[in-house]
Amino acid sequence: MPEVRQLSCPNCGAPLQIQDAAHIKTAVCQSCGSQIDLTDPALGILGQFVHGFAPPRTEDILTNAGGVVDLEAELSWNSELGMRYQGARGLRAEVTLFQLDFSNQIVPASVAGGSGAALTSAGRTLHRGVEFAARIGTDAWTDSRHLGWLEVAWTWLPVARFEGARYAWIGTTAPDVPGKVYLAQNAAGTRTPVSVTGNRLPYAPEHLLTAAANYAWDDRFELRLEAAHSHAPAERFLLVEKTWSAEDLVGRQIEIAFAPAGTRVLEDVLASKHGQRVFFVPVLAVRGPDTDAAATQALSAVGDPFAVTGQVLREEAGRVTLDGQPLPLPDPPGDAPRIASLDLAVNAAAFPLVTLELTPSDAQGNIIENLSAAHFLVEEDGRPVPALMERWARPAPRVLLLLDDSGSIPKDFRAEGAQALAQDLATQLKAADPRAQFRIAKVDWERASVGKNAWTDDPAALPAQVQNVSGYGSRLWEALADAARHSPTVIALVTDGQATDANEQVISEPPALPLAAVQAGPPAVVIGVGEVDTAMLQRLGQAGRLGAFTAATRDEAIQAVLAALRDNPPPPYRLSYRAPDGSGSAPRAVRVFERYGAARRPGKTLLAEARYTPPPPAQRAAGAALSGLFLTVQVGDQVVTRTLGGLSTRRNDESPTAGHIADVRRALQGRATLTFEAGAPSLAHLLDDCYTALLSLQPVFEARTRAERLAALAGSPIYLPPVDLHVASIPLPGRADEPLTFEAGLRAALHRVLPGQTADGQPAAVRWLDLLPLAGFRTADADSARAFRLTAQRTARLALAEALIFPKSTVAVMKDKPLRAARTISDIENAPRTASADDAALRRVSDLFAPWLAQRHTILWSPDAGLAGWSVDEQGSVWGVLGGDGAATAGGGSSPSPTTILDGALLISDLAALAGLGGFSFAGGVWLLLASTLYKKLEAATALLAQLPTSPDDPAPDVSGAERIADPSDVVCGLAQSAAFEAISRVGGAFFGEWFSRVVSGVSALDGARSMATGSGFFC
Repeated sequence: MPEVRQLSCPNCGAPLQIQDAAHIKTAVCQSCGSQIDLTDPALGILGQFVHGFAPPRTEDILTNAGGVVDLEAELSWNSELGMRYQGARGLRAEVTLFQLDFSNQIVPASVAGGSGAALTSAGRTLHRGVEFAARIGTDAWTDSRHLGWLEVAWTWLPVARFEGARYAWIGTTAPDVPGKVYLAQNAAGTRTPVSVTGNRLPYAPEHLLTAAANYAWDDRFELRLEAAHSHAPAERFLLVEKTWSAEDLVGRQIEIAFAPAGTRVLEDVLASKHGQRVFFVPVLAVRGPDTDAAATQALSAVGDPFAVTGQVLREEAGRVTLDGQPLPLPDPPGDAPRIASLDLAVNAAAFPLVTLELTPSDAQGNIIENLSAAHFLVEEDGRPVPALMERWARPAPRVLLLLDDSGSIPKDFRAEGAQALAQDLATQLKAADPRAQFRIAKVDWERASVGKNAWTDDPAALPAQVQNVSGYGSRLWEALADAARHSPTVIALVTDGQATDANEQVISEPPALPLAAVQAGPPAVVIGVGEVDTAMLQRLGQAGRLGAFTAATRDEAIQAVLAALRDNPPPPYRLSYRAPDGSGSAPRAVRVFERYGAARRPGKTLLAEARYTPPPPAQRAAGAALSGLFLTVQVGDQVVTRTLGGLSTRRNDESPTAGHIADVRRALQGRATLTFEAGAPSLAHLLDDCYTALLSLQPVFEARTRAERLAALAGSPIYLPPVDLHVASIPLPGRADEPLTFEAGLRAALHRVLPGQTADGQPAAVRWLDLLPLAGFRTADADSARAFRLTAQRTARLALAEALIFPKSTVAVMKDKPLRAARTISDIENAPRTASADDAALRRVSDLFAPWLAQRHTILWSPDAGLAGWSVDEQGSVWGVLGGDGAATAGGGSSPSPTTILDGALLISDLAALAGLGGFSFAGGVWLLLASTLYKKLEAATALLAQLPTSPDDPAPDVSGAERIADPSDVVCGLAQSAAFEAISRVGGAFFGEWFSRVVSGVSALDGARSMATGSGFFC
């Protein structure tokens, strides 16, 4: 907990002193004497007794006629005692008793004086009363960004009177008005003095009630990172979230990363293999050129470690838990039980995910439970593999009774017969293990449907569960595979074994993928009733691992289930790991060791070994894993969700595949960055970044020996500005005589970098740039049609830059394709089909554009173009949308050099000007030039570091080229060249017309093309 150095008094701002006595903490003000009870953060006791002094203000002593009123200073003794309550969600209340005892109070000289009347020293006065104030806000019951609150205050002032000798001068004769109160006696002495001691003070009502209704808009920025498990793909669980204000993020970036859990230094990260990492830590790190380590830590968020198979580690009540179950603590070597024998079973149906089930026993044959993961060491083909311990004790039975409700099932096992079967089976299982829980499901097409049924430990609740859910069809394999998503420890399937396909045709061979999923899922016992298909029944029982049995009566069925569970108790330990090599079909050897050797010292003792053969790729189950990673960005009421890997963000009925799971693992290896801008950076900011980088590199280039270079690196670290600068940061062009185009809010761009491969199988980085539709662009113009047209034209240039940066882009994909307009999902789903656009393809297109259509964008797309289109909002902002790897993106492809990207963007500007579209503004060109130059410096430094000698005897590298690149003169030349081209274009265009400006743009384009090809242009 951070140290609290000083607390301030809420009444006067003076320091508070914390006093601790009799288990009560009190904050005492050193100045006004207020005391605050700190024992309850929601309830505070406040009090004060202070001496007040207030001299009259200048405007109080001057009259409207220019005269001066003789006023004395206000002097008082003020005392308060009250209680304040501040609830956790928006409710605040306060009640205070007060007394104000003035030895002199300044009051209006006359009740009838009205506004601007003269003031007078009233002498001694006394005020006593009670004040009550309350506030209730909508944040008390909702998390909406629209905040409203009601404030009410009531003051009861029963005492407000003159206490000292005080007289009022009342007019009685002319020229005074009879009965009027005057400030003083007149010269004639005809006014009558009347004592007002004890009278109520003017402008002091006995009751004062005020109320106010308020509204405010909360501009919080919220980021949520969520995941879905393959067993429950429609249910997302939170990994990490954080809320910021807009000012926290403008000009900064959020790095969304998944750090390997347990690593402390860079060497550990580099040494570990991606495929062997078991736990990852989700991180939301805020970085920027103006954030130091303390600011980064305060603005960033770190979530709980999670496993690639979906489990989450948390620290709860002083214990580490895995999905809520406390992990066993590791025993010291001398205290750990001795394992005499170990039963080992290997399940590779979800290869490369391999599951081990362990049953260790001591010398007396007693099963040992609650050993920690540190007790075991797993090797495959002689190589150690990190394994996740998912279970360390025999679990409480969770029995899912899966009923085949097709018409061929006998009456004794349907309707009332099924209700009796369920209740009697649960009753006997409960007698065998009081911890048992139950749930009813039915075969419903390819699902194990549970309806609204929940897990229960009451057998009497099961007849109602049988009635609550309906079933249809006999797709037994798919339903049995789907049953795993309900998290049972064992499944009991009652069926006749007559399995069908999607067309309700009886099948003789199980489908490959559902078969593999059943083999990889929880154990299942199959009970055949009625006219059974014996061969299929045996295949079901073999895949379920607990066998298949036939039963003529309900009692036979119950006894068969009880016997199967009794003879096959669940092993207490389950470990999972990813095979070191996910390819090949040769048999593999798995060995499990105890980490303690002879005399219980650290070492390893072989406990058991087994062999398995990886199934063919087409016969592998998806297995327990993360099936989706989702990033949700919310600004105000606008919400955008993107898939970082795996399942679609819109469909909840999609079954995860091995491809989805592999995509999630790839996302864990990659990096995503959100950048935020309120506008393009200023020229001074960019110059500062550029020259800071140059100065940080200069000592490295000046060093001549290896030792000097290492010392220079250690003494002056290389300054790295934000790497994710992108062409979307370029300010949109606008000349003095044209309307201005500007962002209508915070601009957020999502950058993703994932590992990929080139066409020849070489490793490569794949990049995406996604401009999130949180804030569009607007053009200030009286003509709304012209404003829309200009906004569309200018924002479309971003897509032109995308076309050069990425090999695959919306421009490239939609070239020469006929476009259609869509304003709703039905416009896409009802579009005429083409040869290349089947139902599945159109469904993917609908998923891609659904978030944009929800924000009332118009989509321009083509059924022949696949996952690509243009999105246009109501202001005319044009967004290129390109689907890639499950995410809506604005570009994708192998990553070229950043220098090439930025040089290419300059070329785009010139080509756009030649085409009559208008190039980037001069500020935008300067930005690109500086960013490109900066990247060249960093590339030169990288090349230099790569040439550092590995031993003192190696010759020093030739750095003459790098030194030339590090020379800032090319920045100056580039700036001068850009300014010259801009000036020539403007002046020449004014004299000779638009054709002259295009000639200048053509020369600039040739210079840019030469710079991209050779590294330098004609002039610089």
